[in-house]
Amino acid sequence: MTMVGTTPPPRLPVRNKAAGSRSGGVSPMLTRLAAERATGVLVRECGTLYLTEGQVVHAESPLAPGLDVILTAHGTLDAGLAGRRRPGRPAA
Repeated sequence: MTMVGTTPPPRLPVRNKAAGSRSGGVSPMLTRLAAERATGVLVRECGTLYLTEGQVVHAESPLAPGLDVILTAHGTLDAGLAGRRRPGRPAA
């Protein structure tokens, strides 16, 4: 077994608490949907939130890094292998 050195994952951005003080940084629309226990999809300019009974159950954003970036940054996946497809798999 070969040991692979790992680098620590990149630091996550920290929200400026002073800028988002209106309701803890949560949008008024999301606060209202949570209070109404809404179920559905909220599409915004920076991503999509999926709600079930007022709770966010899934989120998608084009600004989020892909799985290959997350795994290579953590050292779980070799950077040289990240861009390769397995035979028989369609390109994403």
